[in-house]
Amino acid sequence: MRFPEREPYPPHAAGSRAAFSLVEVLGVLAVVAVLAGILLPVTAQVRGFALKVRTRSMFAQWSLAFEQFRADTGAYPEVVVDGRLEVTRFLGALCAQSPSGGPAAAEDLQGNVRRTRYLEIAPDGWIPDGRGGGELVDGFGNSQIVVLIDADGDGLIRGDERVRLALARGNTRDGLAGSPLPTDSDLVAEGGVIRAGVAFYSAGRGQAGSDYVLSWK
Repeated sequence: MRFPEREPYPPHAAGSRAAFSLVEVLGVLAVVAVLAGILLPVTAQVRGFALKVRTRSMFAQWSLAFEQFRADTGAYPEVVVDGRLEVTRFLGALCAQSPSGGPAAAEDLQGNVRRTRYLEIAPDGWIPDGRGGGELVDGFGNSQIVVLIDADGDGLIRGDERVRLALARGNTRDGLAGSPLPTDSDLVAEGGVIRAGVAFYSAGRGQAGSDYVLSWK
């Protein structure tokens, strides 16, 4: 019995694939490039906003710890050197620990005789140096943080209590790229005073004075 001969498959039958033309490929790449140009700045802006929120939240926790320390001891801890936060004193007074993680030395407790832990440092707020020390950093990784304290107890930070310092962007291992000096309009709130007992600021994104992250704004 003879079977009928099969017809050959046509040239574009199933199993064959049509290739993209060069023009189509270039068109797709052009669309991707346009979308990336639109989305990348937006993504960077959203990330910067998130880091600013994280830093403000961190500063709010620090401020609360300062107030609790003052309520227990009658004074704010002395953690300022040339306007900037000093790590060993800060950790000793508010966390009852040394930079290495061990118990704080007696002189660093600054009146915290019960060794109360007023504050827990978040993992992303601390960069160890590998030598038993490290740096406190804000959400952007900036280790230079200014501390402002109401010295006369009137609940306001003003005049000589309001320190204005140009800060560096990044921690000491990042080379401390400088940021513009913040202006008075960057720092002060309405009325030229800061209505707080203790306040903090850091360079934030570090591109302009307006990038500074202020705990009171």
